Amino acid sequence: MDKRLVDVFGSFLSGDIAGVKKSEKVILKIVTETVGSELAPDYMPSILEKVFLINILNTCFMSEQRIVPFSTFLSDLNFTDVNYLITLLLKALSFG
Repeated sequence: MDKRLVDVFGSFLSGDIAGVKKSEKVILKIVTETVGSELAPDYMPSILEKVFLINILNTCFMSEQRIVPFSTFLSDLNFTDVNYLITLLLKALSFG
């Protein structure tokens, strides 16, 4: 089994944004093999958004009270843009 793929998969499951960014070349190679080299770079923002959403969901589920301050999300996701965080939180809420 390819250790790089295992690392990428583990990063996705855990919502490890840094790990996914570190594996960007491997991810782009996989996407390129699937959709072609012209479209592959367009997929990375969507992939990162999915990892952000997984991170948000994991953070919420780890909280016993299911209440997480904005500052925690901003810190965990390394965001400065509150509007983007609100957009992601609304998307996360839509998943139930």
